[in-house]
Formats: sequence, structure tokens, C-alpha cells
Amino acid sequence: MDTRLYEGMFIVQPGDRETESRERVLEEIKAEIARQNGTIEKIIPMGKREFTYSIKRFRDGYYFLIYFRVAPQALQKMTERFKINTSILRELILAVDEIPTNVRIVEQTESARVSSDDEAPVASKRKSAPVVDEDDDDEADVDSDESDEYEDDEE
Repeated sequence: MDTRLYEGMFIVQPGDRETESRERVLEEIKAEIARQNGTIEKIIPMGKREFTYSIKRFRDGYYFLIYFRVAPQALQKMTERFKINTSILRELILAVDEIPTNVRIVEQTESARVSSDDEAPVASKRKSAPVVDEDDDDEADVDSDESDEYEDDEE
């Protein structure tokens, strides 16, 4: 049977006992790949990350990047089972030609998050341009000396 290389990104829900929960779900993913006669090439745990919006009422989750080989016919069965698993919040599986050697995982530390929140918005760092009146008529501008002349005429 001909197999292809796939890259799977899995977001797993945090549990009460987070380490046990993560490991249990990771074992379920591995078992499903093995059930479909697949082989795991590489697993990269990417850590816990906060979501921009809630997913299935969760505000954060654990990310795993898994490279595996499986027959293309078996991939549909696998994804259906992953969708049924309530511990897997999201999954995305893509066919790839090779495992990248320069996979770099950027984990944002708590101190980096706090310092980036403290910075002023970019718009407030800019100086505002001076206000220019485009209707600059000499007749509309009245000096205080000219207004005195008109007052004298009325008396």
C-alpha cells in the first residue's frame, strides 16, 4: 500500500489534570494513526496557547504538530474519528513532500506578553500634522486694527 507524508496540527483541550489529559489524547491520535497502518515520523509539542476567540467554550488549548505517513484512502477515516473525539478541539491535516528541518517554535513568554501590552499604540506615537485652513482668504481675516477703523466710522 502506497503511503504519503502528512502534517497534522492538533489543538487539544486542556483538562483538569492537564499533563494526563494531553498525553491521553496524544496516545489516542497515535493509536488512530497506527490503526490505519500509518507510521509517525515526528511529534512536535508546541505548548499551550490562548485563543483569540473561544473554541467549544475553551479559551486556550495545547498544540501538537505531528508528521506521519498513511495511505491516502485511510486519511478520510482518520479525520472522521478525530472530529468525533471531543478532546480534539481542531485539527488540520495537510499533505507535505518532506518534514521541514527548520521548524521553529516560538513560544511567547508571559513577560513578553506583558511588555507588549504596555506599549502605547502606534497611532499615538506619531506626531499629528498641524491643522491648515485651506480657505485662506485675506478678506476673511480681520486684524484688530482694521476692526477699530470700522468702529470709528459708525460713531
